[in-house]
Amino acid sequence: MHSLSTQYPEKRALVTGAASGIGLALSRLLAQQGWRVALADIHQERLLEAEKLISNDGGTPVSFILDVSSEAGWLETAQSIQKEWGGLDLLINNAGIPVAGFFERIPTEEWQKNTDVNYWGAIHGCRAFIPTMKAQGRGHIVNVSACAGIFSLGAMGPYNVAKAAMIALSETLHKELYENGIRVSVVPPHSREDQYLREQKQRCNRIARRR
Repeated sequence: MHSLSTQYPEKRALVTGAASGIGLALSRLLAQQGWRVALADIHQERLLEAEKLISNDGGTPVSFILDVSSEAGWLETAQSIQKEWGGLDLLINNAGIPVAGFFERIPTEEWQKNTDVNYWGAIHGCRAFIPTMKAQGRGHIVNVSACAGIFSLGAMGPYNVAKAAMIALSETLHKELYENGIRVSVVPPHSREDQYLREQKQRCNRIARRR
């Protein structure tokens, strides 16, 4: 983060999925290093708790209740950021949901929801802020993928597919935007254990017992 702080002295960052897990940890780290952090998450109560934590860290966060699958929601957020800060230096597309189950038993709507959040969420975010970053002549986009996008796990089909697509998206944008002074990174962390993932594993186990 230190090198980013040097490159972007205005220190303006937006993190999605910022109310818990990796997103919250990154938001707190940025705030501790003097960044202005915009927290975006769909869960209002968790978002309020995240604001309190970051304020206690000495930060002055702003927050947005954002469904990342909504293009309109992204455009509204981008307009608010532009009005509040005059631009954005760092976009971290972190929001995501795991979907577990055997391929043929996962309902179509679960595939669609997974794709809308895990893949289209990043597309909407990039499309919302690339024009701003091009106008600035600089910026950095970080797309959070997962190891599942490289080494696919069984019974995690929708998640694997979306996270692999995130890697392809990031590599494409890196090539397209480099000459505009915009850097694009993709990070594939190992899956972390949280309540949602535990519930999905339990769901998968129930399905397995019915086979």
